[in-house]
Amino acid sequence: MSKKYISYLPGGNQFDDIRVNLPVSYKIQDDYLTTVLKKNINSNILYNFLKLAILFSLKKIKLWESLVQCGFIKGWFNEFYDYWVNVLNGRPITVFDFHHLYFHYRRKNQESSEMSWENAKDHIHNWQNPNNIGLTFHYVAKYSRLPFRSKELFKYIRKGQQILEYGCALAPMYRTYREYLNHFKCSWVLADIPNFPFHYARYTYAKDAGVIFSTITDEIMDDPLRGIDKKFDLIIIQEVFEHLHSPLHVAKYLNERLRIGGLLFFDYVLSDAKGLDTPMGLAERNETLKHLNDHFQILEGRFSMDIGQTVGFCVGKKIR
Repeated sequence: MSKKYISYLPGGNQFDDIRVNLPVSYKIQDDYLTTVLKKNINSNILYNFLKLAILFSLKKIKLWESLVQCGFIKGWFNEFYDYWVNVLNGRPITVFDFHHLYFHYRRKNQESSEMSWENAKDHIHNWQNPNNIGLTFHYVAKYSRLPFRSKELFKYIRKGQQILEYGCALAPMYRTYREYLNHFKCSWVLADIPNFPFHYARYTYAKDAGVIFSTITDEIMDDPLRGIDKKFDLIIIQEVFEHLHSPLHVAKYLNERLRIGGLLFFDYVLSDAKGLDTPMGLAERNETLKHLNDHFQILEGRFSMDIGQTVGFCVGKKIR
């Protein structure tokens, strides 16, 4: 990719003040995605298990994070560097520059003014504030330390499943599958509003066969999977409900898209409706939890109808 694949707002620089015009950049990226040749990512099961064994061994002796932080393990950084230089046209950086910029952009991300959440357009606009590029740094750093996101995915994934990761950002569950579980040969839909982390994900996974991107614009927020005509065996919605324009609508919508007996991986963080946590995420919390309780048998996790508690990671089986 070259400079023609990104659009900027006035001012800024190519290091510590990148100001991406995200709406225009998404339209440019849409064209890019139509030109990408897909490649099979499926690996041998023994190779994947070897990688898992190495990861868990280094985790057990508490070396993994240190090796990641210092750049000895740097696949995560090479991936980010490709995006930073070839898409954002940022100045060349080192691993140590990344950590500096992560802290810098994180502080900028926390400098938020009062936001309006009156409609879907406002909702997306809030996420496209240039300061929110700090979210990309946050997720890259987080998943470099936690590349195997969920043991539950390993337990419940089956060959040939249709899987949706909704509100996915960098799609951590797909990343887990992509790196360690791709011998199951599943099909994935990755869906999110046009925010900064999803822009990174669409570029990073663009060449992966078996992946469809569903970008949820304000025009289709009531029907976010418009154009994708399939039922899913497994739907993942993690750290998302508290950010939604209407969590109750999304809970009902995803329930309709899940097969009877299908699985829902979810949580619901208790928030104070500040920052990027929406007022509706708080206001509809009780009704959304009731809908989930009525339609799913909780197989595992810390599910509670007490609206004063965070609902931790849960696995639910659709019963109706």
